This record gives sequence, C-alpha cells and structure tokens, in this order.
Amino acid sequence: MTRRLLAALLAGTVLLAGCGAEPEAVVEDSAIRLARLHDAVAQVAREQAAADELLSELVAAVRDLEQTVVRMRDAETIGSAIAAWPEIDDEWPAAGGPPVRVALRSVAMAVDDARLALASVRGQRSEDWERRYLDAEDEVLGAVRDYAASADRLTQAVEHHWDNLLAVRDLVNDFVERRWFFRNDAEATQAFEVEVRDLIGPLDRAARDILVITREREAAATAVNEATIAARDLWALRPRPSPSP
Repeated sequence: MTRRLLAALLAGTVLLAGCGAEPEAVVEDSAIRLARLHDAVAQVAREQAAADELLSELVAAVRDLEQTVVRMRDAETIGSAIAAWPEIDDEWPAAGGPPVRVALRSVAMAVDDARLALASVRGQRSEDWERRYLDAEDEVLGAVRDYAASADRLTQAVEHHWDNLLAVRDLVNDFVERRWFFRNDAEATQAFEVEVRDLIGPLDRAARDILVITREREAAATAVNEATIAARDLWALRPRPSPSP
C-alpha cells in the first residue's frame, strides 16, 4: 500500500515542476530544485519498498511456523502440515534473519534527504498555495518515517523472540524427518504434543507481540494514506495559468 501512496506523491511532485509563471532564471533554478526533490522522494519510495519486502518475508516466516505447529498438534491436519513443511522451510530467512533494520535505517535517511530537498524548494517559493502544498508533502514524508519506525519496532519484536523461533523450527524439522516412526497421524500428533509442549508458551508470546505491533503498523500506514490524500487533494486546487488571449 505504501508503495502506491508514494507513487501518487511522486506524480504530484513531477507536475509541480511545470506550474507557475516566473522569470526564466528563477524558473530554471526552481525546476532544478524540484527535480532534486522528485529524485529524493523517489528514493524514499524505493527504500521503503525494499524494507517492506524484507519485513514481509520475516513476518511470513514466523506466521507460517506458528500455523504449522497448530496444524501438527491436530491429528486431522498433521499430515498436510508435514507435507507442506519442506517448502515453508526453504523460504525461511537465512541465518540471522533478513537485514530489515538496516533497510529501515536507509528509509529514515532517505526521508531526511527528501525533507532537505523539500526545504530547498520551499526557500525559493512564496505563493501561499505552493507553501501549503510543500507542507502537505512534508506531512507525507513524516508519516512515512513513522511507518518505518513501526516497522523497526516489529523487527525488534521478531529479533527478541528469534532464538525461541529457531528452536521451534529445529524441532519441526527434526520431527518431520522422524514422522515414519509413528504408526498413524494420531500417534504422531501425541508424540509431537509432548515434544513441543515447552515451546508453545514462547511461541504464543512471540505471535502476540507481533500481532500487537502489526496493528500499530497498520495505523501508521493509515496515516501515510491520509497524508497522501491530503497532498493529492491540495494539488488538485493548484492555480491554473490563465489562457492566452
């Protein structure tokens, strides 16, 4: 969702470079500054998209692990859970997990760079609508940074539980390899229940912590959405050049 919203912001920034009727030297200087702003905001979009992808992989791995454990504790679904596990395990993040926090720091730095570019444009413009529009863009960039901060908190929550999650993953891997020891699904489920018992509590706490922060992240995404809509609506009210006589 954020990638689409930032794309809308970029469209407004590009269009802004073509409005106004100033002396030629000022227009050229303003156009250069607006082009820099456009590039900076485009970099924010790229960095945010990369961070979102890494975080999605991390959260999906935890979710799939949790669901696998739930299904392996049920005789009705343990067979299909075991069958699906190799593909899930293949998608598990590499040792240490994806470098999400590094990517999120890149988002924060890109937002700072975009705000500097925006301030440079604002210093060259004095019309009321232009100031309000640039303020609206600044609100979007602030909302994106808050969105990235919520992603950082989510990443920290996963990292906090990472050792326990790895212990569950290792148990599931080992049990899948030993499934043939058991005569039927009911017997396998009973054996798995005994082995996973001490890990259920930590797994539930990890899932709960991730859910809480995921809801915070959804609220942060809504703020990005609202700020972007406000900027888009303000752009629609931009002054139009009078038609030539």
